[in-house]
Amino acid sequence: MSVFNKDRAAEWLKERVRSFFASKQILLIHYTGPDRDGWISRVNKVKAERKSLLSHGDMCQIIAAVHATRHIPGDMVEFGVAYGASARIIGEYGGGRTLHLFDTFSGLPKPGVHDSSRFMKALIAAASKAFSSTLPVSPAVSIRAFFRERPLRSNN
Repeated sequence: MSVFNKDRAAEWLKERVRSFFASKQILLIHYTGPDRDGWISRVNKVKAERKSLLSHGDMCQIIAAVHATRHIPGDMVEFGVAYGASARIIGEYGGGRTLHLFDTFSGLPKPGVHDSSRFMKALIAAASKAFSSTLPVSPAVSIRAFFRERPLRSNN
């Protein structure tokens, strides 16, 4: 007769849930550490203030990366601002470094066959208007730009 072990059952269930989401290309991340509650709380607040194309996990990864590089001097750059949620997060956790924001700020061209459906022209145009009303906390420089796709050249 086997004895039910709730810890073993919980681990089994967590692994099945992780595997299910991974099969759908969704990554579940559990953050630990002294800053975890503050990071998640801040991401919740930013996502309540504005739309974001990023998940909570994506935004926490950005916080972790910016936080880990706070001691490195120099400016920061974001290409593709959309609604400005990640710019807000980068600005707040960037330690006062200047954040250069590159975007068309007027929408994108019509999506091609290889583009995600979530990057629709009208959606991005609306995002640009929403972003322009509120800049991030840190010093920020908005730069209107559109980088055309160019083939990579080989040195061979």
